Amino acid sequence: MNKIEFLQKLELALDRLPENERNKTLLYYSEMIEDRIEDGKSEEEAVGEMEAIGIIAQRIIDETPIHKFVSEKIKTTAYKSSNKTLMAILLILSSIIWVPLASAALIVFFSFVFTIGMFVLTAYLLVVTFGASAIILVLGIPYMFISKPYLAILALGFAFICIGCAILSFRLAVALSKGFTKLALVFARWIKGLFVKKEEA
Repeated sequence: MNKIEFLQKLELALDRLPENERNKTLLYYSEMIEDRIEDGKSEEEAVGEMEAIGIIAQRIIDETPIHKFVSEKIKTTAYKSSNKTLMAILLILSSIIWVPLASAALIVFFSFVFTIGMFVLTAYLLVVTFGASAIILVLGIPYMFISKPYLAILALGFAFICIGCAILSFRLAVALSKGFTKLALVFARWIKGLFVKKEEA
């Protein structure tokens, strides 16, 4: 595949990207290929060293700030609209329906996020609590052993239990944190998807 074919396919893969961002990306990769050709590589070799077009396109779309998609969506809508006044009136009238629904959806979502966040916080607090308890018990064992050896043995057993609980709590906290992060990424991508242009069939 030569440079022109590569850039044409990349342009098609970036169809959902705002036009100015798409042009910047094509210029960037065109210059990158030219730099490698100047270093002594053939055009096919320079293109062959590029990542797969699908991977490049998806990464660029994910890294493009959402406000750029929003701006493009607004411009496209304004351009296609033949009667802006009518559109504004319809938007205001329909707000009676979509504003309460959107507000309710946001409240439910943020309540869900808050609940998960509290679970994560609780799990980390358990790690600290069990860890601190284990340390206190271990430090107290020498003093207990002098006066009441059986209490020292009992404290050692409880210390091991606290260490085990701390480890389990830490694993739970890490799992919840990862799940929380994935959920946030999925939601962010969904929001961005509302403004990303769909590829034409």
